[in-house]
Amino acid sequence: FFRLTLLRAMAAADGLVDKVLHQYDSPAAMCFYNTVMGGGAGNIHYGIFRHTTETLAEASQNAVDYLADQIRWLVRNPLGPSHKMLDLGSGTGAAAMSNVERFGCHVTGFNLCPNQNAQAEAEAARMGFQDRFTAVTGNFDQGLPEDWTESFDVVWSEESLCHSADKAKLIAEVARCMKPGAVFGLTDIMAGGGGTPPR
Repeated sequence: FFRLTLLRAMAAADGLVDKVLHQYDSPAAMCFYNTVMGGGAGNIHYGIFRHTTETLAEASQNAVDYLADQIRWLVRNPLGPSHKMLDLGSGTGAAAMSNVERFGCHVTGFNLCPNQNAQAEAEAARMGFQDRFTAVTGNFDQGLPEDWTESFDVVWSEESLCHSADKAKLIAEVARCMKPGAVFGLTDIMAGGGGTPPR
């Protein structure tokens, strides 16, 4: 029974990678996320509408700013050039660029999709942030790099943990990569009060 369950979980995880790559990194998906999701401003997540006249691009940036405000409030010392942030599921890098601009820290984006990573690196170069942003292609369900142990002052995740097949394992990996006293800021898609739990 255990072996069968493990094999099913492994097959589901393998299928999840293909689904995520198709959903985010195919040419059609790249076109959709670059023009529609986030209002065409680079963010590929939902937003926070503070008033009815805001655009989707503004609402998406509000979500980035909200999470950054929470992190700024939680960190012991102001973030600056000597600090390192890990952005899990960094997508096309819009939140990472916003955080480089806001905090002046170095951001490492860890993301499954090579086309998104290439777009993020091109945007970093365009903005003059190529020395403060690095995109690493990887599957966080296979673990984070061993040499990242106690490396990051902040871990950021915006609507990406929902794509993990083993969230508990991923959270343990995040904890391993955090420096003592580091902050983990995240937002994600979750079932509300009327949601149906997965079977």
